[in-house]
Amino acid sequence: MRYIWILLFLFLVGCGEDEVKPTGKTATYTIDPYGASSVSAIATLAELSNGYTRVELVLSGTDASKNYLAHIHFGNISKFGFIATHLGNSDDKNISIRQELTNTVYTYDDWISFDGYIAIHIDDDDKYPIVSVGNIGANVD
Repeated sequence: MRYIWILLFLFLVGCGEDEVKPTGKTATYTIDPYGASSVSAIATLAELSNGYTRVELVLSGTDASKNYLAHIHFGNISKFGFIATHLGNSDDKNISIRQELTNTVYTYDDWISFDGYIAIHIDDDDKYPIVSVGNIGANVD
């Protein structure tokens, strides 16, 4: 009888939730240097099987001694707007920022038609200067 319980337990543990995977739908955007900065990025938005959206920024031109953070803002780069969502901070090598957007208000399709832009800032705990920006969604020509 004990073996039946063990087998039942193993069966139930093995029948957990499916792994979250990309659906194959992606959109890619260029994030250009702002002002005198040399920092740029490629932003990729990917739809996930659980309905969320993964945003990955691959940074280039960064300074290894600085930390970077990114946001999606409302509006476009010709008229800066308020923050729609935080994308987090750069990894320990300052070459990427990756965030899973779990806000159920916006689906992947909403993000790729969103009236917004991505801004990357230096995380200096004081002024957070913008080092690169790029339109996303409906603002891309």
